[in-house]
Amino acid sequence: ESINVTGDGGLNAKLTRATIQTKENIITSDQPSTILMSAGQITSNQLTIRQKTKEYTFLENVRTHLQPKPASAEATDKAAQNALPFGKPGQPVDVAANRLDIDDVKKTAIYSGQVVATQDGATMTSPEMTVTYEGAVAPGAKSEKPATDATAASDPASTKVKLIVAKDSVVLQQPNGQTATSRAATFDTVANTAVLEGDVVLTQGDDRKAVGDRVDYDQAAQTMILTGPVVVTQGANILKGRRLVYNRATQKMQLSARQCHGRNISGAHHGPLREAIDEGQRHPVVRQ
Repeated sequence: ESINVTGDGGLNAKLTRATIQTKENIITSDQPSTILMSAGQITSNQLTIRQKTKEYTFLENVRTHLQPKPASAEATDKAAQNALPFGKPGQPVDVAANRLDIDDVKKTAIYSGQVVATQDGATMTSPEMTVTYEGAVAPGAKSEKPATDATAASDPASTKVKLIVAKDSVVLQQPNGQTATSRAATFDTVANTAVLEGDVVLTQGDDRKAVGDRVDYDQAAQTMILTGPVVVTQGANILKGRRLVYNRATQKMQLSARQCHGRNISGAHHGPLREAIDEGQRHPVVRQ
């Protein structure tokens, strides 16, 4: 048998065993539980709900399914043309972690301990990830949808993920095999931008690599900008500069060296690293 607990705003918790402190409005459970919220569903082995302060703590084997507000057809088309490395508009996000702390007053959800997030075939791993959202964690109290149905109980329109910040060593892997690593990563799902900072390494295949200090992705501008010092390599071939700009719309790349004009690079549809490396084979080093 299960215990169903309905919190403020219609939050629904399915528990197998729980301790309820009525005076403090605190619910704790050391058994597997399922929480249905407007943003999706959360499962964990232990949980604590502090209803007065609207704080939720999930421990051990935490699994979250976040269903963002559906993106417009135009945004979906742009995403297909120029996909961000993560934080794509309208795409569900699944997160596994050891712990999750939600503060529904501050509108933050902090995942910690072996965090693995997946979205549309892309995977991001990090020791810690913070999600900032708007709206309420719990669905509207007026909802008459069955609480036992996770899809029906979820109302994506009432909660929107605004920002995803990962830190302390971030690894991003794309379905096509491309990999990006950095010390920190920020994904703005409202502006449709992403920033990777600190020891950035972009890898494509076994021998193609680009390194820099920071890379900025802008979906609207359809650009990826790597700043540095920037070093692009394939085998023994080396291409150096300070700023590497790749435009997905034109399939062109410009590498700017210190105190000199940028070199325009045109290439086939093989991705930014491939194009830079092809140019590097013709001009092994852009001297600063």
